[in-house]
Amino acid sequence: MGITITKVTSFVLILILMLYSLLTLHHFRSAISSKCKIHVKNETVYSSSDNWCNIYKELRDFISQVQGKNIFVYHYSPLIYFLCDIRNSTSYDTYKPIYNTPEQLNRIIEELKLYSPQYIIKDNYIEMIKNPYSPLYWFFPKVDRLKLNDDPVDDFIRQNYTIEKNLGMFLVLKRNQ
Repeated sequence: MGITITKVTSFVLILILMLYSLLTLHHFRSAISSKCKIHVKNETVYSSSDNWCNIYKELRDFISQVQGKNIFVYHYSPLIYFLCDIRNSTSYDTYKPIYNTPEQLNRIIEELKLYSPQYIIKDNYIEMIKNPYSPLYWFFPKVDRLKLNDDPVDDFIRQNYTIEKNLGMFLVLKRNQ
């Protein structure tokens, strides 16, 4: 009996791995054959999603117009720093209010006050975790969604910045004068 269960389990695992490999290969092929490419320095980034690629290109075009490129990106999109060839205005490439300590959150605010970035780019990562219709909601089943609303960095940014542009999953916020 044990041998039969082991064989069935092994067979199911092999099928799952094969399916996963096929899906991964399909995604890789579609990314390589994609017409949408983002050129960064001497590299090329391929995207399997024309929508995603176009948003990043529009964001990069916007950022290229910014004098000094003093920009902060939050919550969870550090790829923007690479794709747009900019430096972070703080020492935190990403942050999630429920995973960072209050001291770290206060340090982010202090660095934002000190370096006063002209623009801040906010992704919709936290909003997606809160939204039960979003796939990210189900990836984090044990997250206390009420705690996500307690975000002193986001509060500081809302008080000191206004929305200048909406680019799909990103908001571009400009520092108030």
